[in-house]
Amino acid sequence: MSWKPLLKKYGFKGEARQTAHEKHELDGYSFASGLERDVYLHLKMLMRAGEISEIKCQVTINITKYIRWRPDFECKDIEGNVFYVEAKGYPTEVWDLKKKAYKEFGKHILYVFIRYGKDQVTIKETIFPENAYETLKGPT
Repeated sequence: MSWKPLLKKYGFKGEARQTAHEKHELDGYSFASGLERDVYLHLKMLMRAGEISEIKCQVTINITKYIRWRPDFECKDIEGNVFYVEAKGYPTEVWDLKKKAYKEFGKHILYVFIRYGKDQVTIKETIFPENAYETLKGPT
């Protein structure tokens, strides 16, 4: 399903478009921005430190039966819990709509990274969807 009908339904007046940015390549992946590449480097550092066990780029997920979304990264922590990571340089109305849908229907935790200073990234927001607690593994 396209986001356009939802944008129209919720009163979005502008057009959904991606601005032209220079592509950044690393480890055989092509990233839409330098921020996205730097978040990937940060995740790789966490992987080397043993905090996460897997990183996948641009995996399409189904938020609902009709809404699909492609977060920047899908990761697993060392206990096997899935979480998603999104690099956000500039918030947009489209992002606000996706975030709202994810909060209501998402199944895993979502970390939103922004640039901090010249060459650092940091978590701006952690989104806990209503359904996320059902998917977290508890002590067995």
